[in-house]
Order: sequence, then C-alpha cells, then structure tokens
Amino acid sequence: MRKVKVVFQSEGWAPEDFEYSEQGIAFDNGYTLAVDANGMVAVYKTVELSNDTAVVVNADDSLTQNPEFLINLILNGGNAQ
Repeated sequence: MRKVKVVFQSEGWAPEDFEYSEQGIAFDNGYTLAVDANGMVAVYKTVELSNDTAVVVNADDSLTQNPEFLINLILNGGNAQ
C-alpha cells in the first residue's frame, strides 16, 4: 500500500488529451482509493501502474456504490474480503 497520484481514463466526459488526477492510495491487491479536493472518496480497480508514484484507473468503474467493500478495504489493509 502506498500514496500515489491517481490518473483517470475518460470514456467521454473529458477530451482525450485532458488529464485529471487526484491523490490516493494504491493497494497491493489491485484496488485504488482516490480522494478528491473536497475529501470525497472512491474506490477503483487499478487499470495500470504507471510507476511507483502513479496509477491509472477508469473513471467509469467506481466501486463506490458498495460502502461495505470500501470499509473492508480500509479495515483489512487492502484486503477487501
């Protein structure tokens, strides 16, 4: 688990050359927790690990509708079981 820059892939909500990013935590199990400037939290499946300090996620694949998953992810240090 490490602090990363979360870069969002867009499927239509932004121009292709536009890069939107937030701060977040990359978990070793392939999930990323992103936090926006207002403190809102969302969980995404990691699409790509760009380097040690950045990950790519698909903005349309948020797992935020499952609050129990988010709670378990945090409580279990990245293992959402």
